[in-house]
Amino acid sequence: MFFKIYTHTVKYLNNTNSINNLSIFVKNITMKPKLTIYDNGNKSWELPNGKLHREDGPAIEWPSGGKRWFLNDIQYTENEYKCEMRSRKLKKILH
Repeated sequence: MFFKIYTHTVKYLNNTNSINNLSIFVKNITMKPKLTIYDNGNKSWELPNGKLHREDGPAIEWPSGGKRWFLNDIQYTENEYKCEMRSRKLKKILH
């Protein structure tokens, strides 16, 4: 699990109408998915809250070669997943 801390300064008027600065700390938590390998060889990646999620490949893999892609428990086709991940990377670059 990774933590990023951001500081925002907000200006506000106190009771005497003078301007004060207030620092607000916002914690952005990124949860890392946990890999589970079952006795039958199935693999799944889940967030600590139990949602299927993986950003670097399929969230479910079967020994037979079958795969399913999930982000925050929402299932995607392989092409939809690739488009969504490209979109997320582009948003990170632009922001």
